[in-house]
Amino acid sequence: MLIGLPLASLSQTIIPAIASYKFSGLTSFYHPAYLNDNGAQFEIYFPLNGYAGIGNDFIKHKKLLSALSGNENVQNDILDHPENFRSSNRIRLNAIAFTFLAYYVPDRLRGNWAFNAGMAERADAEVVFPGDLMKLVLKADQTFAGQNRKINNIKLNGIYYRELFIGGAGRIFKRKKFSISAGGRVKFLCGIASILTENASVDFYMDQSAKYIDVNSDFDLHTSNILSSSSNPWGITGIGMSLDAGLSFNLKNYSASVSVVDVGSIRFKKSLEHLRHSSSIRFEGFNDDEGFKGVKDDTIFNDLTVNRSQDRYKHALNKRLNILFSWKSKEDEKILFNRTLVRYSKHRAFISYSGLFDEFRFNELSNQLALGYTYNWKDFFEIGPGLFAGGYARIGLGCMASVKYKCFTIGIATSNLIPLVTRWGKGTDVSISSLFYF
Repeated sequence: MLIGLPLASLSQTIIPAIASYKFSGLTSFYHPAYLNDNGAQFEIYFPLNGYAGIGNDFIKHKKLLSALSGNENVQNDILDHPENFRSSNRIRLNAIAFTFLAYYVPDRLRGNWAFNAGMAERADAEVVFPGDLMKLVLKADQTFAGQNRKINNIKLNGIYYRELFIGGAGRIFKRKKFSISAGGRVKFLCGIASILTENASVDFYMDQSAKYIDVNSDFDLHTSNILSSSSNPWGITGIGMSLDAGLSFNLKNYSASVSVVDVGSIRFKKSLEHLRHSSSIRFEGFNDDEGFKGVKDDTIFNDLTVNRSQDRYKHALNKRLNILFSWKSKEDEKILFNRTLVRYSKHRAFISYSGLFDEFRFNELSNQLALGYTYNWKDFFEIGPGLFAGGYARIGLGCMASVKYKCFTIGIATSNLIPLVTRWGKGTDVSISSLFYF
């Protein structure tokens, strides 16, 4: 069966177009119905297993990183050209680090049952802001003269949590060379920090002569362990649960998997703050030297109230649908350097789709289509390119490589080399995976 490396259907932003069969435990984490019928009986992922990615849809990756790092020249350059913003602009950061992960295949039940368990640290953050508001505020775009408009595509959401999980997969149907397997996973969630936007909106009116702009803004912001952090910044401030489930179909050298992951939420109840903001201001434009003309620097903050009462709230995870079609060549038998006989496929290829349920259309920015291929040399060295389309970065060219020696395997991958070697591209990521197998 062809499978994806840990990034192949990560429930976050960027999906590397890579494929491998050497990371069964990580594959089962993203495809719960996966069954390893030709591999190790027991895998322990240690010491390095993680992923980090960043993507956006309105600015080049290196320019964004420079602005986020505090480069004032780049920041001013971005503010001086609000015409480059889209109607809805997004930035997304996500990461996962596996503290522990184990994948077990009972030897007598190989091809029929498999189990997995582990612990991971996960983080996800998203910023969404409207381009029309930027154009209006920064350049007083006169195309809005005499108009009343309401904008509500505004978000500032982020969550950091610890995940403890246990799951399994089993074959539920088999006839000749066709089989179906089903799998699921229960995940216990320990919330560490959260920020969640609610009811964020901006109403504005530009004078007919474009001399002034009236802006009314409202938002509610829930935070936990952000403004008033606990004595232990990694302490648990909320608890929750989520579920994963999937099906896998196999026919000869072809397979297809469908899974739904991260169905759940965390209820935060410690180190809480509830920020409520409502303000009405009038200004006459913006420039780098004077800021907002006619507005005192503290006007907005005077209208911001912080309620530190124990106002508990629920932060839902991003539910994601993953689909994977794959093919592998006929298996070869080789005697390796340690004089052991192994069976493996030289060629593998796949096509996958991954998207959020809240944005379940292919042209949405969170959804991606990926294609990948790998060549396996004597089950020792593996390398392959990949291509993805969609997502915040829109298009990317990536690659993966892995080395397997005796009882240890290590691999590294990225979905998009372009921003790493040139000034182009709007997002990239990197992953590293290592395991001992027995």
